[in-house]
Amino acid sequence: MKAVVLISDRAYPALSGSKVRNLFLWRELRAQGVELRLLGMDLSPKGDSTPLVPGMEAEAFRHRRQILPLRAWNAALYSYHQWPYCKELAERVDELVGSWQPDLVHAEELRMAAYLPALRGKNSRARQTATFHNVESDLILRTGSTALSVAKPLVENLHRRTLAGFEKRVIGSLDRCLAYSDVDLESYRRKYGLGNWRSTRGGASVNEADCAPEITEPSALIAGSLGYAPNVEGIEWFLEKVKPQLDKNIRLTVAGSNASPALRKKITEAGIAFIDRPPEMAPLYASHALSLVPLLSGSGTRGRILESLGCARAVVTTTIGAEGLELAEGEGLVRADDSKRYAETVNQLMKNRDERARIARSGFERVRERYAWKAVASDLKKIWEELL
Repeated sequence: MKAVVLISDRAYPALSGSKVRNLFLWRELRAQGVELRLLGMDLSPKGDSTPLVPGMEAEAFRHRRQILPLRAWNAALYSYHQWPYCKELAERVDELVGSWQPDLVHAEELRMAAYLPALRGKNSRARQTATFHNVESDLILRTGSTALSVAKPLVENLHRRTLAGFEKRVIGSLDRCLAYSDVDLESYRRKYGLGNWRSTRGGASVNEADCAPEITEPSALIAGSLGYAPNVEGIEWFLEKVKPQLDKNIRLTVAGSNASPALRKKITEAGIAFIDRPPEMAPLYASHALSLVPLLSGSGTRGRILESLGCARAVVTTTIGAEGLELAEGEGLVRADDSKRYAETVNQLMKNRDERARIARSGFERVRERYAWKAVASDLKKIWEELL
């Protein structure tokens, strides 16, 4: 089986669920005998020589900067899911489809579907699939889609309308649509009533060597992409509503990337340590007693929960935070939706090392069974094989 895979950015450092997936999934699929050619966008600062996916050959493309009037026009019409667009990447996809003749062309994330031959009216024998990390047109209703202050309601209304139309065109053009959970799958079906859907899932690197012993110091880690609106919303809720109710001796750390200056200021003024773009996450999990995932909106990969459990660290999250994961209460995580309950849960688990260890071990075993990258890759390979 031969597949061209389209990814949206460099996988390393793996500071978001989508980056973690790109870092591990494609290498595992290659190990299972799938021939892969990776193409992707290069959104990093110029001069960054980091490969798209360490350990794999991949071609990276940068979009050309448009003149100001065109940039303004496109920024008003489209959210980041549709713009900027890289013509050179689309041309390279067509070249590979013609010369290498892959069985599949796969877009990882909605915004990469714009480069699929079928969406651009190109004839191809290759089957075409895409993974939808969120129900994006629903998500931006809550999170917004622009930092503009002038005509913001008008611009965001335009973004929602063009994005919904884009989603519908993508879904209608695909041979197989992959949702991150059954919850997202049903949302898309209700919204558009079309598409050949299957569920996929996030994964974790599960290694006994990463399972550091439980520590006695009361400490908690919040990790994630801080340029992602639901993560920002969750951290701000935590700072304003939860932290004042926590025991004063709990050491808190936030680790992530793309935090705005305003968010960094809020974190540090709250007396919380901030780690920008940590190269490795396992040492951070090992040095904290709990992992916190305070999410109030969004869907997506749930990668931080799985990553935490892969390092045998119990997680306190919300119902939405764990939505779509096949994990029962106490099976690696505890859910708490209001700030008082969330703070009480953290305080109690900090005082009960044995309970933390029991929850963490249960989650580790479940993740090893269901969410190890080998299993996730095997299931995706089966979906592709059935399609072919």
